[in-house]
Formats: sequence, structure tokens, C-alpha cells
Amino acid sequence: MSYVDQLISVFSRFLEQEEELLLLLTLHLFTHSHTQWQFELPKLHQFLLDTALPSTPVNYKEFRHWLFNSPINQRLDELGAEIAIHNNQHNVNLTTYILRYQQPK
Repeated sequence: MSYVDQLISVFSRFLEQEEELLLLLTLHLFTHSHTQWQFELPKLHQFLLDTALPSTPVNYKEFRHWLFNSPINQRLDELGAEIAIHNNQHNVNLTTYILRYQQPK
């Protein structure tokens, strides 16, 4: 399974409201509800390292580069979901993003 597939699997588990993942998110102090998961990229990276994806690039800069150059958004679109900016801090490391189902256009 590719890293993209693994990450999509984690995001899918959230969208399906899998109890085990929701508990992990709560334990790692993420803000989430049944409609969205809020995260900053450094915190997402550490969470994936600690819990979900052992193949996560260890170096945060590599992770960020990989994430921005991956087909994650296209794959989420196939699920009717998206990653959007929730609170723009004009710095990718400080900005809060949300995973959610797509909003009607």
C-alpha cells in the first residue's frame, strides 16, 4: 500500500467516524466533530508518526513537501471530501486546516 493510500485510509476512517480513530484524535488533543477534523500540519505529522502511519516521512520538511506534491486532494474529491483552510495564519506551519465533506457549491 502506497503512502498516499495509507493517508487516505486514515482520512477515510475519520469520515466514517471510526471510534478507534476518534479516540486517538481526542487523546492527541485534536479538535474534531462528526463533520470535521481540524489540524495544523506539524501536529498532523507527529500524530501520523506516533499512531497511524509508520511509513510517514520522519523529517517534517519532507512530509510537508510530499503532502503538497501528492494527489491527496484529488483522492479526497473521489470520496466527496476535501482539506480546506480553517484559520489562515499566512504560514503553512501555523494555519489550521480541516478535513470535511465537500461543501455544496
